[in-house]
Amino acid sequence: MVLQIAQAGDLFVDDKPAEGINTRTALEASHTIGGYPIFQPGGLWRFSSSNVWISQPSREGGTPVPLGEVVFVLTEGVTWVGELRVRANLQPGNTSYWNSDPCGGSHLVVNKKSSGRDDNCLTLDYLETSKLLQLVVSHSSRGGRYYKVTFVLNPVMLGARDTKPEDWRSTSIEVTPSRAALVKRLTQWGIQLQDATRDVFDTKKPDALNAMPSFRTVINAPQEFVQQKVSTNFLSVLADVQDNKVGFRAVAYSPLEDYKTTWGFAADRKSKEEAEKDALAFCEKNRKSEAPPCTVALSLAP
Repeated sequence: MVLQIAQAGDLFVDDKPAEGINTRTALEASHTIGGYPIFQPGGLWRFSSSNVWISQPSREGGTPVPLGEVVFVLTEGVTWVGELRVRANLQPGNTSYWNSDPCGGSHLVVNKKSSGRDDNCLTLDYLETSKLLQLVVSHSSRGGRYYKVTFVLNPVMLGARDTKPEDWRSTSIEVTPSRAALVKRLTQWGIQLQDATRDVFDTKKPDALNAMPSFRTVINAPQEFVQQKVSTNFLSVLADVQDNKVGFRAVAYSPLEDYKTTWGFAADRKSKEEAEKDALAFCEKNRKSEAPPCTVALSLAP
């Protein structure tokens, strides 16, 4: 019975990590943490670790609150894509509340919807040491209630190419169209998640997450492409074309299977039609016979 609960229910039992969970365990829609549903980000996320902390009250008579955290990781082949960390209170905490400020400090993006002692915050940061993007939504309220979702994502897998820390300064982002567009799309997606997880925090109903799209939708590429295991080379081409402001430019592509996308691009053309025609021709020249005909993936004006 314990094994069945661990596989298809709450990931913590009696304030302890549930038994039967290991690195072969995939994140399922039926999994919860402290009764809170967990967002399904898209892709096969595998269990990495779990832990429990007991918070100590800041005043006499307060109730200690057990907090559980579970970590899932997504890889594609040998490429590390992202990490999902979810932390929540496993039991209520009397009249206790949390005195942290999740929106405090310096962040690349902040969206604060907190009210009084109720925290409701979104932050987005570039982690310079690991060269990863981190999106965090935090909710807390009276009664020791707490729910925090942290996404750490490989920016290369979102179409940002290999970058340096200075590329993520606000001044650099502003003058780099592909990176500015990525930050905007990721922020918009994060705000959707912030609102959806607030509903989860308030109601513990899983249908609050039904309308949330996969994190992959922030990639500036056709959706049939981002639903497969993506070619980072193709994402780099898309970013190059976005950042090249000279003339009309276009990218055409043909997805065969995971990692086997064929593409062609054209830049510095005199018209949209010419750019698309040349991009299609370059793509068709290298397309495998078993692959579908090339189509335009991106078409931009100067």
